[in-house]
Amino acid sequence: MKIKDLKLVTKLALLTGMLLVISVIIGFVGYFFLHETEVEVGMVNQVSQIERDILNVIKYEKEYHIKQDNKIVSKVEEELNLIQTLVRELKSQLESKEDINLITKLGEEMNMYGTSFT
Repeated sequence: MKIKDLKLVTKLALLTGMLLVISVIIGFVGYFFLHETEVEVGMVNQVSQIERDILNVIKYEKEYHIKQDNKIVSKVEEELNLIQTLVRELKSQLESKEDINLITKLGEEMNMYGTSFT
């Protein structure tokens, strides 16, 4: 049976069916890439949080040198613990060896910083 031999209604139904199948495929592809983007944004947010926490540690360090208050040391320790937690979480989500090595090195350096500060 050739397409020319089909009735107009049948041709329109086939065309509608093909458009529906194409739309579903585009929807699945879009959903997949949207999910991937969501994961990437989550990791970027974690890196941003680590950066903010490091800036807080620097702020507390300066405050400690000015006031010599031991309460500030506990704030630094809390921030460093939070950074270590975020580093572990982020490390488990990363796929690239280069990224994993970078975040591992950051965690080690923050650990050394905490040891030398306290």
